[in-house]
Amino acid sequence: MKRITFIVASLLICTILFAQTQASQEEIAFAQRIYKAQEQGDETAFQAAQKDYADYLLSKKNWGKYYNLWVNQVVFHVNNKHFYQAFTEIQKMTDDIEERKQTKYLYVAYQALGLYYVNRGNYEQGETYFKKALELVDTVSNQLAAANLHISLAQAQSYTNPAEAMKQLDRLPSLEGNPTTESGVLAYRCIIAFEMNDLKAFKKYYAKYDSIRQNFPEPFNEINYENVMVYHHMVEGHTAQALAWCDSLDSDIEAAELRAKVYEHARLWEKAFYEIERKDSLNRRMENEVLADNLASLSQTIDSLEEKERKAKIIRQQLIIVGVLATFIISLLIGMLLYRRRNHRLLKQQYAMVKEAQEQTANVLSIRKAFVKSMWERLKSPVQLLMNYANVFNNPDFRLKLEERPKAYHDIVDSAKQIGSLIEPVIESMAHDNTAISEQQKNVCQDALRSPLSSLIGMRKSLQRTRITISRKMNI
Repeated sequence: MKRITFIVASLLICTILFAQTQASQEEIAFAQRIYKAQEQGDETAFQAAQKDYADYLLSKKNWGKYYNLWVNQVVFHVNNKHFYQAFTEIQKMTDDIEERKQTKYLYVAYQALGLYYVNRGNYEQGETYFKKALELVDTVSNQLAAANLHISLAQAQSYTNPAEAMKQLDRLPSLEGNPTTESGVLAYRCIIAFEMNDLKAFKKYYAKYDSIRQNFPEPFNEINYENVMVYHHMVEGHTAQALAWCDSLDSDIEAAELRAKVYEHARLWEKAFYEIERKDSLNRRMENEVLADNLASLSQTIDSLEEKERKAKIIRQQLIIVGVLATFIISLLIGMLLYRRRNHRLLKQQYAMVKEAQEQTANVLSIRKAFVKSMWERLKSPVQLLMNYANVFNNPDFRLKLEERPKAYHDIVDSAKQIGSLIEPVIESMAHDNTAISEQQKNVCQDALRSPLSSLIGMRKSLQRTRITISRKMNI
């Protein structure tokens, strides 16, 4: 009964093959590739066909068929005793369902777990997961999924409660019109009926099974056909034919198990005992191979995890270095910004000071200009007067009347005094304002003013002596 698990995958694929109204030509072609690879046991071809079909279903976002196809992947690993890979696939499928928020398909993951535990010999655990899956599936709109779950549950119960397993098959919807599915289920019924020692029921189911094989050879499901023929010849008492069908099985363990049953049925106890020992030996060897395969897969996974951890460590170190550099660059930028802000503040202060100085200079220049203009207005009259007298005195025909000379004298004296009175304010203004002149410039300015004043004063004295001489003469 070890090959019965494969019937689930066959039902999934064959339903697509023959449900022409529900599947496109592309889907049928994908399903044919997968079915052919399963029959031939070509894992490379099977994996390639599975991936191509899965990519197609993803592009169409057909989640129901996509996750059921994933179960086919789990079944393939289970049938080939790759239990570690099978369990890993179930974990991936569960994570994918949650990530895509397609929780209504969680029943598919439960179904896969049930298949896994049944084929590991834990039938009670398998039965539990199949029942959970049946609670979640919509049996009305998804009759195919419900049928597969009932078949799977019947498989789990056949080891512990064959009568209940047969009841599960009775709950299946009508399979008429689908020879592939019906023949697969009838093969299962034949096996369970024989295990229950219900030979009458066996003959009834076998008659329907053989009728489909003869009338519908193309869609006939050959899964478990060898097992059914072994039981058929046992029921008919054909021991040699039953043993010949045992030899046609691909699995040595399954062949040894069926031979033991044939010998037990023929009451050949010694040969039956030998086959049982042989089966146990093959089982132990298979378990060792499975364990070695699981350990190899686990070691590969550990190596992969270590490699990922090594890469993650390198990435963390790179991130730390990048973080330190980023912190340094940010600190440098902040320092530059603070430095520029400080310089900007100083430049702003200096600009304010320069602007204030410019305003003060402008004010001083304005005041000086007004002051100089005022001084010029005050100097212009005495200077003009002095110029007029100079022109008069410079005239060779000039004959100043005696009575006019005192007035000329006083005018010259007053003009000289007036100019002299302006010297000190000008000098003081130049020496004490914000744009003070140098000492040398101050001396030059003083000399420039005092030289003509000295000349005026000398002229005044000359005029004064002339006046005294004239007065004396007049007195005489």
